[in-house]
Amino acid sequence: MLKARYEQYEQSRGGLPFVFNANISRDRFNSSKEANWHENLEIQYCIKGSGSVLLDGKTYPFCENNFAIVNSNAIHYTGTDAKLWYDCIIISTSFCEQTGFPLNNLNFQPIIESKKLTEIFLKLKEIYFDLSAPFRTAKLNKLLLQLLLALAEHHNIETPPSTEKAKSYEKVKLAIMYIRDNYHQKITLDEIAKNAFCDKYTL
Repeated sequence: MLKARYEQYEQSRGGLPFVFNANISRDRFNSSKEANWHENLEIQYCIKGSGSVLLDGKTYPFCENNFAIVNSNAIHYTGTDAKLWYDCIIISTSFCEQTGFPLNNLNFQPIIESKKLTEIFLKLKEIYFDLSAPFRTAKLNKLLLQLLLALAEHHNIETPPSTEKAKSYEKVKLAIMYIRDNYHQKITLDEIAKNAFCDKYTL
């Protein structure tokens, strides 16, 4: 079973409300050994190859021209038994809230294939790497808003009923958050379990 780590991202980097990681490559020998989760919305775009994305315990195929949408606080892992190349943007939660996208109330489709999203994403990537582009920051903010609007208007779904596996993940997340917030104090397993709404044996 994969371990899961909690990650925190700065709310902006270089004056931009997102982190852009381009041309990430994965193969069976070059993959993370851990799943991870964070409060930020993450958007992955498959450039080439194929693999899969694990989202809160459910596996989805991920191939060329697909978007994998990692909702806020979803435990996720991207890997392959072959070869896979993808881009990834991780968006500031404060930017989402300030612009009217409350991540706690949104639940995007896990895998999307969309010409409109692809066009916006590739334009964003082009300007991101063109450091001499006039009004670069303004253009990137505009494109990011367009990307979020397209997701919210066409790919937002009602939250499905929680499965037992999803409920277990929620307990893990609550426990990790409690430890992270209280690591400087002496805490007990009983306290952690109580905060995760279960007994210590279940935890």
